[in-house]
Amino acid sequence: MNSIVIKSTPEKVVEAIETILAHLKKCKMPMESFFDIKLILSELFVNALNHGNRQDPEKKIFVNYVIERDKIVFTIQDEGEGFDFLNIHDPALDENILKPSGRGLFLVKSLADFLEFKEKGNVITVGKSLL
Repeated sequence: MNSIVIKSTPEKVVEAIETILAHLKKCKMPMESFFDIKLILSELFVNALNHGNRQDPEKKIFVNYVIERDKIVFTIQDEGEGFDFLNIHDPALDENILKPSGRGLFLVKSLADFLEFKEKGNVITVGKSLL
């Protein structure tokens, strides 16, 4: 298992994503899977940075990930208050369509093979096939 702990800054988020993607580039996988994982990571890190830790550089984002022969599984945790993940609004509904946010988790759900929230909504585990 690989672990990364970063401060909640945009620069550190970019570095963490690049580190994980560098490990993934060593794997043989379709380019589509690589780009899906990149998008999933970007969305989840941005959520942890902006919504979880509210861009407080004193708060940390914790990432654990395992790259296996046929999949990657990663867990991202922030130090925020969490949220009610059972009450995520559908961004495609008329009343939500013009909202400036709220699409990231739906995008992640559509790209990931599995997604699980833990704790109080500030820990998410995602799995994606590398095939």
